[in-house]
Amino acid sequence: QTEDGYPCDPGVLVECCGHASQTRWLECRQQVATFNSDWIWWNLKLHPRQFAAASIEFKVLARRWFFRNYLIGKASLQLSFINSHQNCLCARKWLRLRRNNNPSITGMLNVTIFVVRPGQQVPSASLREQTPDDWSNEPCIDENEPGPETPFETTVEVPQGHHVEIYIHRALDLP
Repeated sequence: QTEDGYPCDPGVLVECCGHASQTRWLECRQQVATFNSDWIWWNLKLHPRQFAAASIEFKVLARRWFFRNYLIGKASLQLSFINSHQNCLCARKWLRLRRNNNPSITGMLNVTIFVVRPGQQVPSASLREQTPDDWSNEPCIDENEPGPETPFETTVEVPQGHHVEIYIHRALDLP
């Protein structure tokens, strides 16, 4: 819903390393919006240091016809953090959405993301659709909470391709 309590037209904008993709706008949503969208960015050319620092950002927006779209909330994750998970995959994980530097949570976004470096195996479709048992009690992923220590070492100094695939399942508690 909008800031004045009326239903909104939400959409999700995903940005990563100069690439951007957006879901279609859903109309007249009050609380739950389901986005079954997926993107594959297979041609990201990143130096190892760039890969360690690169992140993906999810923005949930409310469409406005005559003004700039309203930011409901956003969340971001580092690519190296996603790559460090088992099978280079964060399957059906909840991201906390926040508005700018405000600490309050404005919504939740359920995503499946995998990031593979050259030579790594792409997770199978069945693996991407299931929630691993060892993550069932893991809290939501949050960019403000510390992640696992993941040293990134390589001897290759030339840019190499990376594969990022994103599935957005649904956004909850749209204001």
